Amino acid sequence: MRLSRVSAVLFVIFVLVSWWIIVTPITNLLPDASNHAADIDFLFKFMSVAAVAVFLIVQGFLLTFALKYRRRPGQSVDTLGSDIHGNTRLEIIWSVIPAIFVIVLTVMSIKVYNDIIASHKGAYVVNVTASQFQWACEHPAYKISESNTCHMPANEQITLNLRATDVIHSFWVPEFRIKQDAVPGYPTAMHFIATRVGEYRLICSEFCGYGHSAMYAKLFVMKPADFVTWAKQQQSQSTGAIGAVSYKKDVSAIFTAHCAACHIAGKLGGLSLGSYSGLVAGGAIVPGSVFKPGDHKASVLWKIIQPGTGQPGGAQMPLGGPYLSKHEIDTIAAWIDQGAKNN
Repeated sequence: MRLSRVSAVLFVIFVLVSWWIIVTPITNLLPDASNHAADIDFLFKFMSVAAVAVFLIVQGFLLTFALKYRRRPGQSVDTLGSDIHGNTRLEIIWSVIPAIFVIVLTVMSIKVYNDIIASHKGAYVVNVTASQFQWACEHPAYKISESNTCHMPANEQITLNLRATDVIHSFWVPEFRIKQDAVPGYPTAMHFIATRVGEYRLICSEFCGYGHSAMYAKLFVMKPADFVTWAKQQQSQSTGAIGAVSYKKDVSAIFTAHCAACHIAGKLGGLSLGSYSGLVAGGAIVPGSVFKPGDHKASVLWKIIQPGTGQPGGAQMPLGGPYLSKHEIDTIAAWIDQGAKNN
């Protein structure tokens, strides 16, 4: 096969593969939901096309020389090829072209990176706290907090202030195409606009311990009017009095949402909070009953859900708060004060 034929075949392959990469939207696999997603997708496609080109060129030369200069029948194995010295023009070409590519890629990457880290005045602020093994989101504008869920308005500038209480975590919503580490003692931030209303999964993309695989939360992007309505409802719940509390309806749901990773699924220390009997029995870490009916302040359960308090037996829990929302903590307190009944 002649060199020209090999080049033509590889060129056709390159055009077809590049066309497929460019015209196939990534959104078919994973919808874009932030203002940075389109730029990051384009950068990814540009790098993919360049990688295909480099691969085909290198493989083309390998195949061409393997075929053109192969040993023919009857040739001695000791036959030497032509004594060829360096080709200045060729060396300049394969040095200049990669240099141009690296410069272009660097400029594109810097632009995308600067857009991602650029803060905006008047952005809606959400303070996100990562801890083993859950997420907590605080909304300073409304003085409310939530645990293992995170709500935000669509089509508005958002600033997420990230902090970690124990080890390094990483805030990642795949549809946003961006992520940011939360580092203990070193506050970090993310700036973006959530462009698509919907429910997403907030994932920790940094290995953070034995419960890492279960460290995810639901993130809701809402229409601005719906978000304001939701925030005001949360305000009224956090400031309102707690009425009659049912274990099966109210308390068990809190345990399932926040304590399941260790104390229900894993039954850490033999302490299972997934059932009323588990609360009464306690476990190796907390011997005996973990609550005192009628007195929430004297109950171990009340003490261990408070941010910054000591852990029973030195065991590590995702404290440092907000661990649970104020409404959730008030619900548990009301249930204990009402007799901690198995209702």
